[in-house]
Amino acid sequence: MAIDGWGCGGKTALGEGLLDRLEPDATYLGMDEFFSTYPFPPLDPFPLQHLRWDEIRTTLEGLRGQGLARPRPFDWSTRAIGAPTEICGPVVLVEGLFSMRPDIRALYDLRIWVQSRTETRPVRVAQRDGPDMPDFWAREWDAREAAVFARERPWEAADILVAGAETRVGDLARLFPRPEGGSHHR
Repeated sequence: MAIDGWGCGGKTALGEGLLDRLEPDATYLGMDEFFSTYPFPPLDPFPLQHLRWDEIRTTLEGLRGQGLARPRPFDWSTRAIGAPTEICGPVVLVEGLFSMRPDIRALYDLRIWVQSRTETRPVRVAQRDGPDMPDFWAREWDAREAAVFARERPWEAADILVAGAETRVGDLARLFPRPEGGSHHR
């Protein structure tokens, strides 16, 4: 299952809540495990090269096909790629930005989009990551994230829409009007 949405918008909180309810049958896998380096390399022209996409695809294919994968997690303390770790289980929650990219969407049985307010995000970023991080996000991240989401529109591939940070369930109907004759799951 994929849990995608705007950065600092409630994806991790939703994933942790689901994991609490689904354990011991569920395993958590964060997209941050697939960083290639930090600080980010120059992000243009492909704005997502900070993630190891071949390894993400191989991991998801292994989980879908054999129920087992051995990704190499990114070690944030050393800022290096670690040794392979085994991930298995009947349910795997893949949480993080860009987890519903078009080329990997079909590898999930369930796709969840967490919609949050981006205009108030700097306060949440400062609370979570520290007072210097909103400037980094504004300078290095916000426009790139928005460009990818505008182009790929992952919420349209979601099976379930969830109200994330500072968003009410009622806001979802306004933000995501139902297609003619269709319905949304919320």
